[in-house]
Amino acid sequence: MKVRPFPKARALATCLLAGLICPTLLQAQAINLDFDGDGLVDTWEIQHFGAINHPDGEARLDPDGDSCSNLKESRDGTDPNDRLDCLNATGTNLRPGQLSVAWNTKPGKRYQIEISN
Repeated sequence: MKVRPFPKARALATCLLAGLICPTLLQAQAINLDFDGDGLVDTWEIQHFGAINHPDGEARLDPDGDSCSNLKESRDGTDPNDRLDCLNATGTNLRPGQLSVAWNTKPGKRYQIEISN
């Protein structure tokens, strides 16, 4: 009775062997997530504007007029087409040794404040 290795095991062994013999064949490919180079991830642009070249989809624009640019909205995870959905501080209070900042939150989002001297 002849024992044959499983096809997956043979493929894995071939890949490992090829990696040892010809490591230049196993190089990673860079993936461009921003084809039009405007600073916005293309999937985000398509989700909110239907295309990466939509006139309202430029990074510096604010199509909903909420004072948050598309670039800020994409980084904050807010909706660039909803005037009520923008991450802004709603209140700040600075006293000696104490700082408080308030903002509207969204379910499922994590927020972090960083401070330095």
